[in-house]
Amino acid sequence: MARLTFAMGLVAAATCCGLSAQDVTLHAKIPFDFRMDKAEMPAGQYNLHYSGGVLRLDGWVGGYKAVFALPRQASRRTAFQKPTLSFVHSGGSYALTQVWLANSLEGLQLPQHSRPTRFTSRATGGEQPVVLIQAN
Repeated sequence: MARLTFAMGLVAAATCCGLSAQDVTLHAKIPFDFRMDKAEMPAGQYNLHYSGGVLRLDGWVGGYKAVFALPRQASRRTAFQKPTLSFVHSGGSYALTQVWLANSLEGLQLPQHSRPTRFTSRATGGEQPVVLIQAN
C-alpha cells in the first residue's frame, strides 16, 4: 500500500510539469528486443501513450504486452522533425531511454535501472552508443 501511495504521489508531482499537460500517442516499429524500465520487451509494433505523467507502452507481440513508467521531463537544443525514440545499446541489449516529440525541444527521460545514465552517439570512452527509431 505504501508503494502505491508513493507512486500516486510521483504521478501527482509529474502532472505539474508542462509536457505532462499533454496527451501524446505514438506508434513505432522497434526492430530489436529491448528493455523499458525493468521490463524486457520483444521486437515488434508498439503504441506509446503519455497522459497524466504516466507513459504506457503496449503492443500485440506474441500476446498482449504492456509496461508503464513514470518518466521525467527532458529537453534538447535541437528538435527532431518526427517523433523519435532513443535507445542506448550496451552489452548486446537495448534500453529505451528517451521519447521525443516532433518539432519540440521537450521530451521524456525514462528511469534506468542498473545502467549508466550518460549516453553519447559515439562509442568512445566507455559510453554507450545511442540508437534512434522514428515513430509516427
